[in-house]
Amino acid sequence: MSHLITQMWFKQKVFLALKLAVMNSQAEGEIVKFKAWKSWCEKSRNDKYFAKKELMVEKIEGTRTEMLLKRVFDAVRYSNINDKFEATRQELEDKIPVRQELERQKDELLKMSAQKDKAQLFRNCIKRHQDVMYRALMVWRDRCKYHSHNMERVKLRLINLHK
Repeated sequence: MSHLITQMWFKQKVFLALKLAVMNSQAEGEIVKFKAWKSWCEKSRNDKYFAKKELMVEKIEGTRTEMLLKRVFDAVRYSNINDKFEATRQELEDKIPVRQELERQKDELLKMSAQKDKAQLFRNCIKRHQDVMYRALMVWRDRCKYHSHNMERVKLRLINLHK
């Protein structure tokens, strides 16, 4: 019986060893499959990550190009506006003295015109006054007896008055 137990024991040992080897082989296969799946997942994650990064870089490049173009066109527009401003400012600087001179001449003409108007008004007043005086003198002469003697005196007074 011991022989039978030894044989059975030996068979069990062999069977268990084979079973252990098969299980180890299956476990190693599962481990290899798991590692392959894990590496595939990591590779897939990395591919998605880098694809997103490439897309982002392409978008950034497009945005940078758009921004650069916008800045260039803004700079060109600003330069044109600045050139127009400088030209206008230079033209104003050239024309301001001319305008001031014209305004000064206009003011002088207005003053001279006002003076001429005053002088004309004064002459008209004198003419009216002289007409009234002449009429008064004529009336006085017609009514006065010694008009020739008095007339000489009035004439001398008028000459002295108007000197």
